[in-house]
Amino acid sequence: MSDVQASGGGLVYEDRLPLAWRLLGPDPGPFDLAHLYEAALTRLNALLAVGDTSPGEPLEEAPARAQDLIRLEARLNLLLAAVGELLALQRPVPPARAVRLAGSWLEWDDPSPPQPGQTVAVGLYLNPCVPDPVTLPARVEATTALSESTARVRASLAEAPVTVRNALEKLIFRYHRRSIAEHRKAQAGRPL
Repeated sequence: MSDVQASGGGLVYEDRLPLAWRLLGPDPGPFDLAHLYEAALTRLNALLAVGDTSPGEPLEEAPARAQDLIRLEARLNLLLAAVGELLALQRPVPPARAVRLAGSWLEWDDPSPPQPGQTVAVGLYLNPCVPDPVTLPARVEATTALSESTARVRASLAEAPVTVRNALEKLIFRYHRRSIAEHRKAQAGRPL
């Protein structure tokens, strides 16, 4: 997992994630898009509610009441992970691909990409504890051949409602913050 700054100043989340896409047709209706966006917002809000999978401070340093909450959160996270694994057995997750995600666009590597101009529904599995994808309608802007068997797809999320883009940006920021914390933790553990 990594993140970088986008040319427009926003954050970009970059990782290998399970991803699946399907064509929405030449001109999806506004009600179809509204239902997809509503479901995407529900999933994004659920991912934001799940929060971090590890407590922020060591258990020994937390006050007694906070220790109880941290233990409870750890148990709930364990339960979510177990339920996620059971659901994943029932519904196979698509293969992981290189993905770059920003608030208004995404890119992914694909062996059989959609064509530029097509509107697709892209299902991203953003958290292994939540085996349901966030499905976002996107318009394919370009495909670029990376090799004989793979192309990079760039798609726009520009038509997404502000609430969906804000939730997506909030999630990307959370991943960014987490990667900084992990980097600092790794740096602190290195001998000088």
